Amino acid sequence: MKLKSITVIQQFRQAVAEKKDEAAVIDETEALSWKDIDLISDRLALGLVADHVEKGKHVALWSFNSMAWICTYLAIAKIGAISVLVNPKLSSKEADAMMSFADVDYICYGDDLYGKRADCLSGDYPGLSIGQDVWKQLRHQAPLTGAEKDSLKTREAAIRPDDMASMLFTSGSTSRPKGILLTHYQLINVALEAVSCMHWTDQDKVCLALPLFHSFGLSTGLLSLFVHRGRLYVTPDCRTKTVMGVIDQYRCSVLNAVPSQFLAIVHHKERENFSLKSLRSGIIAGSSVFPNDYLKIAEDLGIYHLKQSYGQTETSPSITFSSDDDSLEHCSKTVGKVISNLQIRIINIDTGTPLGTDQPGRIEVCGYNVMQGYYKDQEETAKVFTDDGWLITGDIGYLDQDGNLYIVGRIKEMIIRCGENISPKEIETVIIKHEGVVQAKVFGIPMSVVQEEIVACVECPAGGVTVSAIRDLIRDNLAPYKMPKFIKLYERFPLNDSCKIDVKKMKEEIQLEMQEENL
Repeated sequence: MKLKSITVIQQFRQAVAEKKDEAAVIDETEALSWKDIDLISDRLALGLVADHVEKGKHVALWSFNSMAWICTYLAIAKIGAISVLVNPKLSSKEADAMMSFADVDYICYGDDLYGKRADCLSGDYPGLSIGQDVWKQLRHQAPLTGAEKDSLKTREAAIRPDDMASMLFTSGSTSRPKGILLTHYQLINVALEAVSCMHWTDQDKVCLALPLFHSFGLSTGLLSLFVHRGRLYVTPDCRTKTVMGVIDQYRCSVLNAVPSQFLAIVHHKERENFSLKSLRSGIIAGSSVFPNDYLKIAEDLGIYHLKQSYGQTETSPSITFSSDDDSLEHCSKTVGKVISNLQIRIINIDTGTPLGTDQPGRIEVCGYNVMQGYYKDQEETAKVFTDDGWLITGDIGYLDQDGNLYIVGRIKEMIIRCGENISPKEIETVIIKHEGVVQAKVFGIPMSVVQEEIVACVECPAGGVTVSAIRDLIRDNLAPYKMPKFIKLYERFPLNDSCKIDVKKMKEEIQLEMQEENL
């Protein structure tokens, strides 16, 4: 794919010019055309200008997925400001720390957010409500005057593709979230790549089941919409039943989600009450998926164009995509090939030398989509870049002779017990062989003498699974030193706000239980 020197707004303008009066974004109450979105975001942009928000200012977007979120994101981009995408479920203390760290100048806030938490924010932030009352007013205001249009055109003309567009945050599942600034150029070209790899068209109806503050949802949801110019259906929440209802009602053709979301649909007790036959395509990414789970999702839901992708927020976020002609069997095992205009290499962790095909090592990437560094954190930035400028992803994997990437695990997740290196994924692969197990998550807990103890969390919503049965299964397949010290059964795994398995919460629960039982 040839890279385009373009901004988010320029890409959006092209879609407006082509589709104008056609529906673009739909929620449970209304549909907005491309022209509607353009006009409402113009009005919001003028409101920001009136409050002295200028190019380069940091504007926090603090709300749940909604029409207002989408229009506000565009409004911020239209005046060259930088949108700081805040998780709406953060506690007031967490939000306060994030706003301060991100040098936020202004806040755009949704219902039940700013008003209840304002007293807890230490900074005196000016703000603009994008709640329901304001939304209704925005929908029925007079058209822009010529002077207002000229003012916005002047501001848009000053925006360059290499200008920063958004600050996103890492999920912080095992440590505090880190801020990442990404440019218009990076975000739009990754969206272009995704649409190209997935072959989405203006006939596609995309169910937005991912939070927009997260890079996966922003890229494959909103920004990709500006490229394929189909329709985006905004769900009021990301609950499984809600998502199934939207797919059924609107006959959505595309569902992008993390593995835990897909598996929740497959195993939902009310799935048969919804028609999901319209689904034909989707991206499964955000965390690893076992081959058998991938095949079950694709076959049970009939999504035969379900493609794996590998990436992270630091890479805008995509690194690889499955190829269009790959079989389901092939797609179940690999996350695909590196995207165009990007380089990837596998490095020996101990020696730092490049490895050949089929040799697992540290995954490193280099290209246009790689961040410049973590915001205000030179120490952490230095840890993830090599001397020759390659990003260290933190993952372990290998390339086959055709250039397909296989993920083995996370470097940080490797368990070291009594001097032995133990792969969590190896143990997880054995556990999910039990027919009653939906998912498994294995990790290490710091422990004196042995360094780390192995913990296995097992999701078995239908019951019928016992700890002794899991131990027997592991004992029959793995060496004794790989046996978990502690096994915990869950009806449902806890999920974080990015819909991924909340490992941080699970570790806290396990540590508390281990202390209480003096393990």
